[in-house]
Amino acid sequence: MVVCLARDSFPASEVLEAGELRQLWLGRKVTIHHNPMLRPTLLNLYILAFIGKMKIFDLVWIMTQGGPLWSTETVSTYVYKRAFNWNTFDLGYPSAIAAVWFGVVCAAVMLLNRVLSSRERLEF
Repeated sequence: MVVCLARDSFPASEVLEAGELRQLWLGRKVTIHHNPMLRPTLLNLYILAFIGKMKIFDLVWIMTQGGPLWSTETVSTYVYKRAFNWNTFDLGYPSAIAAVWFGVVCAAVMLLNRVLSSRERLEF
């Protein structure tokens, strides 16, 4: 919310003048002028939030360590358990899981970027 407010606090004067010249009411000004300018900011926020959700480890590990019967197990807690807690000290398999998970997250970010990016370029 703060990032969106910061982005919207100084709109371009040309955009405001265009809305005035068209004699648009407030709802149309928001949907036609302000929402397309917020789209890149929202895209960055969505991508950063997605990456943050995919690498959650600390809260799960501190609270439940993977939970009763793996109910709160995430990929990162599984990799940590497999590498350090199971007394096997086999680091190849957890490294492979982490590399594949990195690829999955990168592919999901590229998909999000392609789906949510605007088709036309904005001219200011």
